[in-house]
Amino acid sequence: MAAPDQITVSVAQPQPLQRIGAFAEVPQLIRELGADPEPLLVKAGLDPDALHDPERRVPYAAIGDLLRIAAHRTHCAHIGLLVGRMWHLSDLGLVGELVANSRTVADALDTLTVYQHLNSGGGLAFLLARDSSVDLGYAVYVPGIPGTEYIYDAVLAAGMFSHDLRIHLVERAVPGHAVGQLFGPPVSVLR
Repeated sequence: MAAPDQITVSVAQPQPLQRIGAFAEVPQLIRELGADPEPLLVKAGLDPDALHDPERRVPYAAIGDLLRIAAHRTHCAHIGLLVGRMWHLSDLGLVGELVANSRTVADALDTLTVYQHLNSGGGLAFLLARDSSVDLGYAVYVPGIPGTEYIYDAVLAAGMFSHDLRIHLVERAVPGHAVGQLFGPPVSVLR
């Protein structure tokens, strides 16, 4: 118990939100995997039409939960990889436009990491520069988010398989630098 002269204040943290963007394609993917997306959306705490508008924002945790629920219902442990393969720069909205119009690869990656928070309040893209290479990463920083393994899979697949991102980076690469090495084949995606 607090002393009489001490006041304890509890501040509710705002719920992190996620811009729908490419997640608008998830209901169709769930159908293709043999399940009805509507009850899965509802079970994740979303309205059945929550993913229709790419500009809409929903709770970040609900997206992770939807991917987790869909993976179990469809028996597709690699659903996050399938989701990430669908992503395009345009799915990032204004952030994607800024990345696409960057002068160099360095500018594009810097822009992505600086402005990515405009799309997602629960995860963060980051760069680690080491000597002559740069690592691009993503971290879910809100504790207790369900389905983080599927979120990480989606982000990984988006970086590895996004055709327009690869083309954009290769077009802006400095001659003699190996941009293509960023996109080697996955070692193993089986669990």
